[in-house]
Amino acid sequence: MSNSSFTYVPAPYPVEARPRGVRFSGREIFQLLVSTLVLTVAFSISRMNGIFGTFVSLDDLLFVLPIAFVAVLTGYLLHELAHKLVAQGYGMRAEFRYWPFGLLFALLTSLMGFVFAAPGAVMIHGRTTLEKYGRISAAGPMVNLLIGAILTPMIIMLPSPYAYVAFFVATINVFLAGFNLLPIPPLDGSKIFGWNKAVWAAMIASAAGLYILQIMITA
Repeated sequence: MSNSSFTYVPAPYPVEARPRGVRFSGREIFQLLVSTLVLTVAFSISRMNGIFGTFVSLDDLLFVLPIAFVAVLTGYLLHELAHKLVAQGYGMRAEFRYWPFGLLFALLTSLMGFVFAAPGAVMIHGRTTLEKYGRISAAGPMVNLLIGAILTPMIIMLPSPYAYVAFFVATINVFLAGFNLLPIPPLDGSKIFGWNKAVWAAMIASAAGLYILQIMITA
């Protein structure tokens, strides 16, 4: 699964007009809910190998759906909210907008047994600096890395089926962190790399280390 992070729109407005604090519009909440639900369905379908999977029972579906929801909630929703909250903390306007075609593409690819999507992005407006821009960019992958670091050891510490839940959620978060840290525009990695190469190197090394650890644990 891919994840477009956020889009910066250099359209500043007067500093005194910038509202402070955490703010969500009704439209934004609706679009966050829709994108989260669509991705949950997409991950559930892909987890059952899409159209190539064998028939599954209702019990199987009820088992996969909540796990997929937790994976999307942590790997995608918290990632986007991290961008938004850090940007708003800097006094900028930040609001999530979904991309209907990207969500549809997620559903279509899930039928093939994997998920590739560009579900949307946090649109950010206002004056900023290179450092603030880099910190906003780093917020999303940092959340994914933190969740991955917490859950990866639990894969071997927890009994089944909790270990499976930890594995599912941890691998999704580490993958999203690594993918978004690639120094390719418009991914977060390109913005972090442009701001502070040492921070970028530490984050990409952390993602690689967690990925290798997950392979070793599950081998």
